[in-house]
Amino acid sequence: MGITFSGPGTNFDTCAAIVTSANFSQIHPTWLSNSDPQRPLLLNYEGCKQCAGTGSQLWSAQDTLSRFALWVMPAVVLIGHFHFPPLSLRNSIQVVMRLLGDPIDSMWCILIRQEVNCRLLQRAKGINDNLRFSDSLGLSPEDEDILRTSLVEAIAVIWMACEEIGWRHLSSQTFMRLEQTEINLSNTNVEVILQASRNITANRSSSKIGTWIAILGMLSALFAAYIRTWVLKIDNQTSHTIAIVLILSHYMPVVKLSGDIGVFDSSSDAVEVILQLRKNLRCHPEIVDLFPSLQFHRGMDWNTVQRGQRGLLPPPGIADWPSVAPAMGMNIIFRPTKSIDVTSSTMERSPRRFFSHRNAEIPWQLLFYSVAFVITGSFLPAFFLSYFTFSTLGFGCRCLAWTIIASSWLLSFVLNFGLRFWIKSAERLWNWTAVKDSFFAFFLIGTIVWLQVGWVNSCWCRAKVIGLGTRAFVDLFPTNAGAWHKLWLLWTLTGVGGVSFMLGMYYLVSGGQGGAAVVLNKDPEQRHENLLVIGKLQEQIDRERQRDLERSRGRRSV
Repeated sequence: MGITFSGPGTNFDTCAAIVTSANFSQIHPTWLSNSDPQRPLLLNYEGCKQCAGTGSQLWSAQDTLSRFALWVMPAVVLIGHFHFPPLSLRNSIQVVMRLLGDPIDSMWCILIRQEVNCRLLQRAKGINDNLRFSDSLGLSPEDEDILRTSLVEAIAVIWMACEEIGWRHLSSQTFMRLEQTEINLSNTNVEVILQASRNITANRSSSKIGTWIAILGMLSALFAAYIRTWVLKIDNQTSHTIAIVLILSHYMPVVKLSGDIGVFDSSSDAVEVILQLRKNLRCHPEIVDLFPSLQFHRGMDWNTVQRGQRGLLPPPGIADWPSVAPAMGMNIIFRPTKSIDVTSSTMERSPRRFFSHRNAEIPWQLLFYSVAFVITGSFLPAFFLSYFTFSTLGFGCRCLAWTIIASSWLLSFVLNFGLRFWIKSAERLWNWTAVKDSFFAFFLIGTIVWLQVGWVNSCWCRAKVIGLGTRAFVDLFPTNAGAWHKLWLLWTLTGVGGVSFMLGMYYLVSGGQGGAAVVLNKDPEQRHENLLVIGKLQEQIDRERQRDLERSRGRRSV
């Protein structure tokens, strides 16, 4: 392995040779630590500086590149599989900055979107028994059940699309009214709603195989870190590569959840479908009220969008959509208003469903889950591994790095409240949030680069002077067999425990989706089944029109 120096003659290999030379303890007795009788050649901090140098021994260029290729690039590939909305390149860069700079709030926003979609599906199921079809269809009970199920899912899909486009949904009072009154649907109404839903689902993409491949790549990077530690066990710095992977491991559930929810292939097409739906139903006000109106104008107040204060908003402006789309719900990781006012009397309670049925509630439990993903599942395993690794136990440079990174994430999250207090425009809030997140994202990137090039390979960091103070010492020699086995137990439990925690948390937060993701992101077979339902309905409508035409001709002949 080549050696590059950043300090005056900083070289731990040369120092180790000096320490093992004859009569070293008599020549330099003040360099020795004497903290462990079983290891007489431990150096104190001052002795290490005298022996190895005061700077850092950077890794060779080849070693540094391999570190980035093996442990940083899998994280880059993983984030690249995040489901970005079909907006501008600038927006995609802002999304990456947000993911890196504020993972807690990003995860919270994702979980809220998932919860809202689930509730909208439950709301749609709540009006199932109130749907009334035209008797002229002549449907059998079995066909009517199929049509009713398809229509309920179609209504839920349209509601979810409105939520994604602009945080728009019906008020709780409207939902309750719909669940208590009959909804009479003509054949044409049913056909229009089913077709709109099909157009929306056909315009969506979600990923299962690709996302899992990226996640397996991240897990492979963790496995490679174990292999490297085993192969290069003479170098007691290699195990810290495991911590690099662990500190970034929370992006696995982030990317997986984004794949579960999916995105539109074209946001403008989705807007057009909903506007056309409302246009087709404009002659039926009792039916058009099933679907919220879209509102998007530059300068819109983010706090009035979801609350539906229509008197404060001008009519929809489709020309403004490309400008306001990033700040209006298309970005799943940005949701300034955290309150959820979608409730349902039909929602089942379960261990995963912790919300009470109140209006406009803030899902603090989902915030707890978000913090658990990032802090418990990512930061703590990396911290403990660096704290307890090898003979020098204590708070050192790597522990400091992980702590500062976690603290920066928490600070970035807290600053969101200040931005929301001072900035009311949704568009300006998104842009300033991206600026804030970019600062913390570059700090994260810089810290990882600082660690990976070897700046922590110094006497001060190896001795963990930050935590041990005057008791700090440096061990330049291979770990004995007994300590090696104990460390492998620590590394295994830390890595496997962190990943297992992530998987358990993912199951906890995704297990109660209620099929919302499946309904919104239908696979080709499900879309084909919906097409068959629409085709059968069109045949019934055509037969009804033919009968009406024949009756009209018969009356004329008489």
